[in-house]
Amino acid sequence: MAGVVAVHGIGKQALGEETLRKEWLPALNDGLTRVGGAVRLAEPDVAMAFYGDLFRPQGDFLSIGDPRYTAADVADGFEQQPVDG
Repeated sequence: MAGVVAVHGIGKQALGEETLRKEWLPALNDGLTRVGGAVRLAEPDVAMAFYGDLFRPQGDFLSIGDPRYTAADVADGFEQQPVDG
């Protein structure tokens, strides 16, 4: 039985519980390292509660109410500038 249950936020309707857990597990362990924790979490220690698919109409990528953006929606200037990282 998992000791940690993670619950995703909005905008995850196209993912799934296994994908999210694989993303969250390293981040959780990074946080434990930052606070000096000696414990490391393994996959069986973390369960992901997933419900994003309930907001996506069957056969549709978007959730209800999500706009269908196209290249025409990109404005000149800021939206076309490369991101410095």
